[in-house]
Amino acid sequence: MNDLDPNQAPRPLAYAEPRKGDQPTWVRTLIPVGSALLGVAAGVVIVIFGGCGVMNAVGYPYIGPPSAPRPPFQWWPPTLFFAAVIGSAVGAVMLYRAHKPWFLVGLLIGIGVMSLVEGLCFANP
Repeated sequence: MNDLDPNQAPRPLAYAEPRKGDQPTWVRTLIPVGSALLGVAAGVVIVIFGGCGVMNAVGYPYIGPPSAPRPPFQWWPPTLFFAAVIGSAVGAVMLYRAHKPWFLVGLLIGIGVMSLVEGLCFANP
């Protein structure tokens, strides 16, 4: 019998039973989406608490009227921010190597968006 014979009935496909450890499709979809949303939330929290804490410690409170005399420039807030950027880069590489790319994507989106929002909040008019 020829495989191209139109009169021949098609062979049934050899479907296998699902393995015991297989997850349903909705779970396989939910895990990356949930990881990305968790990363966005972590990025938002990191930027809000980090940025507001540093600005408050330097003398630019986020609650109440602005301070009357402008505090002198201090080097430790930009140095601390730069150290946080380097630490975030190292953490991002570690997360990527740990096969958690969706959390990393969400984290970078959350940090980027909240950095822009917070920069606008603290910008001088």
